[in-house]
Amino acid sequence: MKKTAITLTLLASLLFGGQAMAAPSLSVPGIIQGLNAVRAGQHRAPLKENATLDWVAQLKANDLCRRDYWAHTLPDGKPFTYYFDRAGYRYDYAGENLAQGYDTTSALITGWVNSPEHYANMISADYTQTGAAFVNCPAYQGQTDVTIAVNEFGRPEPLASAPGPVRAVAKTVSLVPLAAIVTFGVLLVGEVAAIYWLRNRRGQSRGKRKAKK
Repeated sequence: MKKTAITLTLLASLLFGGQAMAAPSLSVPGIIQGLNAVRAGQHRAPLKENATLDWVAQLKANDLCRRDYWAHTLPDGKPFTYYFDRAGYRYDYAGENLAQGYDTTSALITGWVNSPEHYANMISADYTQTGAAFVNCPAYQGQTDVTIAVNEFGRPEPLASAPGPVRAVAKTVSLVPLAAIVTFGVLLVGEVAAIYWLRNRRGQSRGKRKAKK
């Protein structure tokens, strides 16, 4: 059952000459490593990078750039978890951090840490997996060369309960053919004995008839 979905946004004010800086040293591994370093400082277990969540993050970053909006909810009213569902990521918990205008991984992580709401997402014990992506948008919200970063968080739904023990089923099934073989063997022996007795009786009858002649 899906339980919670936390969404947060951060807008950076890193402008140079009225234009947002590009992202020369921003990287997905760097975002994941920075996130887990923050979690380690709070004695939280590291989040495992999930390829599907990386894809979810990229889909969201691309959509923000392509449709030129700044929100967790999509322009058509769909929730941010739309891309989780589209990617086939079934979750118990899901969260999302957004940022724009950061040109380095360290600046991005620091920006999120300095925002109480984003920081709460970063160190939450509700999540076990994460994914990240970014896009350099040539034109966005009236600006040029804007970098949009997305960090997705999730805890997948538990796997369905496994069926009963296979060995027990196999043993139970194996008793059926064994019993059938034993029964068939008894019937076969009985049938052979009956045939032998019948043939012997016939032979004796023929022998008696010959003797009479």
